[in-house]
Amino acid sequence: MALWHDRAGKLSPLRIFVLLGLFAPAVAFIVDVSFRGDRPPPEMSVAIHHAGDWALRFLLISLAITPARQILNWPRLIQVRRMIGVGALAWALSHFLLFGIDLMFDVSKVLEEVVKRPYLVVGFAAVLILAVLGATSFDAAMRRLGGKRWRNLHRLAYVAALLGVVHFLLQAKFNVSGPVMMAGFLLWLMAWRAFDRRGAPPGFAVLIGLAIAVPLLTAVAEAGWYAWKTPAPPLRILLSNINFEAGARPALWVLTGAAIALAMFLVAKMLKPAPAAA
Repeated sequence: MALWHDRAGKLSPLRIFVLLGLFAPAVAFIVDVSFRGDRPPPEMSVAIHHAGDWALRFLLISLAITPARQILNWPRLIQVRRMIGVGALAWALSHFLLFGIDLMFDVSKVLEEVVKRPYLVVGFAAVLILAVLGATSFDAAMRRLGGKRWRNLHRLAYVAALLGVVHFLLQAKFNVSGPVMMAGFLLWLMAWRAFDRRGAPPGFAVLIGLAIAVPLLTAVAEAGWYAWKTPAPPLRILLSNINFEAGARPALWVLTGAAIALAMFLVAKMLKPAPAAA
């Protein structure tokens, strides 16, 4: 069955949109490289980081499908979760392949680099987990493993995401805004998962709590990192979250994401049809 068809074999606009979205960052990068004019071509490290960034972004998006489906009461959304997860794997493999190309496919050199650099060990572990999840993402694998074992195995996607965030953070030299922001989004997703496992999907009160607590924790984590790694006063880093002259801080982006989830919940509640009278 074609990727742009649903399980009934019908053309799916949603799947087409997602498929185009998975390819869009690669197309944008190729266009930028092809039409740079007098600008010098980017270094290989730029392409490596581009692929790694999008691998982590798509992995987090795949983990966000379940909350979005529940909040919006849109069951059909679950049809694209597997597609986005496999897309994250493809980007992660591209990230590793570009790293190998940069080292001229010298296997001994690649292994040497991976072993001696902790952030590469962490990143390689994340890629291996995603590869296992990708290899077992098909219906046949689900039938062989059984539903419960398959679901337990695929919860390792959260471990892969955590390793991806740690990899991103460790390889960052000074500016850790990107990995801290990703850590904030992952924290929200893991907190949602924890509440969701208690029974009914999290409601308004939980979403309000997450919208307050997770951005605050993100801001504290960023300040703590800079206090550990630099002589910058932690209070100054914290106060930068309310000073927009230097741009939005990670906590503000996380707050924006949490606010969008809350807004989606309220809109879905307003649009939900009232129960019919007995």
